[in-house]
Amino acid sequence: MTERRQRRTTRLRTVLEKIALALAGNAGSRLARALGMAVSRCTLIRLIRALPDPEVGQVRVLGVDEFAKRRGQSYATILVDLDTHRPVDVLDGREAQPLAGWLAAHPGVGIVCRDRASGFAEGTRLGAPDARQCADRWHLYQNLCVGVDKTIRAHRADLREPIPAGDGQDAPEGSGTGASVVRNEGATQICEPSEQSSRTGAEDLLPGAGASAQLHKYIPYLRKRILDDRCTNAALLFQELHEHGYQGSARTLRR
Repeated sequence: MTERRQRRTTRLRTVLEKIALALAGNAGSRLARALGMAVSRCTLIRLIRALPDPEVGQVRVLGVDEFAKRRGQSYATILVDLDTHRPVDVLDGREAQPLAGWLAAHPGVGIVCRDRASGFAEGTRLGAPDARQCADRWHLYQNLCVGVDKTIRAHRADLREPIPAGDGQDAPEGSGTGASVVRNEGATQICEPSEQSSRTGAEDLLPGAGASAQLHKYIPYLRKRILDDRCTNAALLFQELHEHGYQGSARTLRR
C-alpha cells in the first residue's frame, strides 16, 4: 500500500511521477488538481529529482558535445545515445580525462560522433581506441557555412556585376520629395523619411544633367546600386567605380 514515512500510497506516487515526467511543474499541477490529486509544482519537481537515474545500458553510437551550464562561465560535456536520441550522462568540464574514463567504464562504443574539439578527440582515443570518430551533421553544416563565408569575403570584389554600358540618358529627374543627406567621416548616407518615399528620396541622389562626363556612363550602375540595392554610402560607391575605371573625384560623386 505505501512505504515508510510516506504521505501517499505507492499507486498515487506512481501516477504523480508519470504526470510530472510528462508535463513537469505548472502544467502537471493543473492536470493533477483536475483529477482530484491536488499537488504543487514544487512537489512534482521533487518527485522527479527523487527518481533513480535510468541505467545507461549498451551504447553503440555515442554523441559527444559541450553543454553550457552557464553560458560563458561554466561548461560540461553531454553524452547522447544516438540510437535512442536520449542523453545518458553529463560530465564536468570539457577535458579529455572525464570522457576517457566514461568510455573505459562503458565498453562497446563503436562510433563516437563529436565536434572538432581536441579534448574530445584525445578522450575518445584514450578511452575507446577502436571506436570510429566522425563529425555530426550539424557541425559539418557549420564548418561548411564558415568556409563559404570566408571564401566570399576574400573574393568579394570578383562577385560584383559588371557595369552596363550606357550614355546615362535614362537618368531620372528628382521628384523633390527627397531624403535628407548626412555626411559623416567621408560617407554619405540617406535619412529616409518613410518606407514609401525611400526610393523617391534615393532618386534625388542620382546625378542630373549637370554631371561630369566621367560620371555619365556610370549612371545605370548607380541607379541599380542606389535604387535596387539601397546602397547610399558614397565612399563605398566611389571605391566600386574606381575599381571599374572611374577617374573622377570622390567629391563629384558625393555631390
